[in-house]
Amino acid sequence: MAGHSKWSNIKHKKKINDIKKSKLFSKIANTITTSLKHGADINNNCQLKNAISKAMTKNINKNIINKLVKKHTIKNKIDFIYLLFKHKTILFLIECENNINYISDLKYLFNQYFYTYLNTNEISLYFSKYYKIEIYYHYNEIYLINTIKYYHITTLLNNIILFINIININKFINLFIFKTKTTFFFNSINKYKLINKDVKKFILIKNKLLNKQYIKNIFYNIFD
Repeated sequence: MAGHSKWSNIKHKKKINDIKKSKLFSKIANTITTSLKHGADINNNCQLKNAISKAMTKNINKNIINKLVKKHTIKNKIDFIYLLFKHKTILFLIECENNINYISDLKYLFNQYFYTYLNTNEISLYFSKYYKIEIYYHYNEIYLINTIKYYHITTLLNNIILFINIININKFINLFIFKTKTTFFFNSINKYKLINKDVKKFILIKNKLLNKQYIKNIFYNIFD
């Protein structure tokens, strides 16, 4: 009977400890998740940094913390879509959040100004995709000049910035670069200068687009 009583006590204590651990983990997980609203980079998010430090002091496994951060990042990753609108020779290429309400809002806006919504397959007819590559530390300038046809090149102290139009960007980067930061943008194939009567309308639409928080980028074929 004594052995049975001892085992019952152990189970009882274990149950209490498990409940405490579960409550502690839920509390810490909630703190980390809440702090992730300000970003997943601990260097720019003090709340997240403090939450992770606190979790570590409570002996929460680092892999569990990383899974929490990764799960939240994947769940809240914003998907973007490109929308192309045309009126006469004027083109607007919009990169915005892929949300049916936002898309409807943009279609309604452009429809008010008699713009036609074009299929995204037509983007390549009007815009070329360029990669902006920031190359840090080591690079061979002669190699660059002889190897690629660059759209624009800017030298800044220990790094350079390239604007180039190539297909296999990853193959290019792996050839010689030690550290890079790569983004891309669209440049119109043909640019136009607006006449007076269309300038005000163009600026009006552009300003309305700039005020919409769900828009990431705006590209157009008009000279500023």
